[in-house]
Amino acid sequence: MPASGRNPVKILAIAPYDGLRELILEVARTRKDIEVDAFTADMREGADLARELQHNGYSVIISRAGTAELIERRVQIPVVDMGLSAQDMLRAIRQAQSYSGRFAIVGFPKISRTAQAICELLQYRGHVVTVNSEDEIRERLAELKEKDFNLVIGDVVTTVAAKRIGFNIILVTSGRESVVASFDQAVKLVESINKLQEINGLYFKIVKSLPEQVFAYGMDKSLLYSSIHSDAPVFDALDSELKTLVGNFAYDDELVFFKNINDQSWKITGRITSHYERDIVIFHCLPSMDITSFDPRAVYFRDSVSAPLVNYETFNTNNRYLQGVLKHIAKLAGSHLPVMISGQRGTGKDTIAYSLFQKSNVFRAAMPVIDCRYTTPGQLRRILKDQDSFVNGADMTIYFKNMQSIDEELYIEFEKFITAGNLQKKNRIVMSCVPGQKVAFDKSDLMYFILYRAEALCITMPTLNERASDIPSLAILYVNELNIQMGTQVIGFQPQAMDLLQKHRWVGNIDQFKKVIKELIFQADSPYIGEEETRLALDSQNPGESTALPLPQPDLSGNLDAITREVIRAVLEQENMNQTRAARRLGISRSTMWRKLGEAGAG
Repeated sequence: MPASGRNPVKILAIAPYDGLRELILEVARTRKDIEVDAFTADMREGADLARELQHNGYSVIISRAGTAELIERRVQIPVVDMGLSAQDMLRAIRQAQSYSGRFAIVGFPKISRTAQAICELLQYRGHVVTVNSEDEIRERLAELKEKDFNLVIGDVVTTVAAKRIGFNIILVTSGRESVVASFDQAVKLVESINKLQEINGLYFKIVKSLPEQVFAYGMDKSLLYSSIHSDAPVFDALDSELKTLVGNFAYDDELVFFKNINDQSWKITGRITSHYERDIVIFHCLPSMDITSFDPRAVYFRDSVSAPLVNYETFNTNNRYLQGVLKHIAKLAGSHLPVMISGQRGTGKDTIAYSLFQKSNVFRAAMPVIDCRYTTPGQLRRILKDQDSFVNGADMTIYFKNMQSIDEELYIEFEKFITAGNLQKKNRIVMSCVPGQKVAFDKSDLMYFILYRAEALCITMPTLNERASDIPSLAILYVNELNIQMGTQVIGFQPQAMDLLQKHRWVGNIDQFKKVIKELIFQADSPYIGEEETRLALDSQNPGESTALPLPQPDLSGNLDAITREVIRAVLEQENMNQTRAARRLGISRSTMWRKLGEAGAG
């Protein structure tokens, strides 16, 4: 009976001679687990017949020896080789031993190997010849003819050729036991295939039931599998984006990305694995909260394959305070405690946040960056509360920057966000703020909660003026980056130009510094940027920005003329005796400045 009530296995049998075909049908009639159609054909004729009939509902094809090998190369369904058993070969050799002339066994490797094993077992010095193609059969038979062999043992194709050129022949026939064994093998093979198909079908249903879409690619970016049909509207866009990400897995085995694709936000998790000694990348693509209507500056994502311009992990700072900050960052790597980074605009708070992300245990996951300055209260509330929000995952570093811009009505919501669901245990929260910009925030209950209830670790970034000794190192890093971006070939700065950069008062800190360096690179007409162009670039800074040193505190014990003279001379010294800049700071013309000095001196 068919196993488990299954339908009989439908078998196509290609027999090389009529007697085997009749034996196949005779044995098939004794079984209820198979349904057999049998035909007589050998080698090419048999292969052509199998290719023609393979799609007629057959689950497996049975044939013998060389015919089975040829059929297997031409069809898409499994082939069982009935083969020639040791018993089949032994019967043929025993028959030949009664023959008085010389005989040889000729056949394809499967036949010759069996014959050689039988001869060794019987300690019989039989002559065994192996052929690998039909064309080779005639050559080997001709050689045997010259050596006075006159009987050939073989399969149908060999014996037919031998008979044509005058050999006597003994055909190796298959016995009942070989037919039964091939039927048993065919049934087991089909059952195994059916089980695998059932398992694959289950896996397919599981994948289809997942909320995310699944794609698999080879390292050559060839698509191996997709859970959505290629006609789906989002398929082409997802496929194109994912192919660009495959190369990122040369060094990392798991990465997370957030991408906007076809006006939809997607969380993409990729993992590299091996399949049959081949590396493949599997992507799980999950629709996330739609942020396409947000200001592009409000929410963006940093991932492990992008890098900051300044890598503080290797940056050699001369500023003692910043040295302490960087050592502190290294110690924070394994902690999940939140971090608050405080500092004036442009002091590098974002780079420090990224450094914390780089050193974290979850560096492979993308870092969402939420700039509170550009989010509306409604948008920020959605980010904090929506179930499909990108911040509701695990093993992430989440960065909220410009916390001082959060609307007061959201203070309680933010506290709930941090405390709800043990968020700190699942993710790391990094925040930044500009102190003094919003006194109400500095003294708010939210700030108190962050520092003392949430036990946030505090980092204060020094201004660029406080770390002027780092300016040469920063300058060369920015010059190299801009050379790459702009195709320029600037080498560096002349000593006088670097001196000006270090003495300048940077109101905008690193942001302003980078702006000036970019202007200088853009205008450079030699490998080294000189003093004069640097002075002009610094003098052309936004007049609305106070980039100068504070006015000196004069000695008020003298009269007005003496006080005026002291202030003018102090400003000149601060501006390295640059009369134009000194007069500009004092708000007077150069002639008036000198007249005032003269009057003060006369007095």
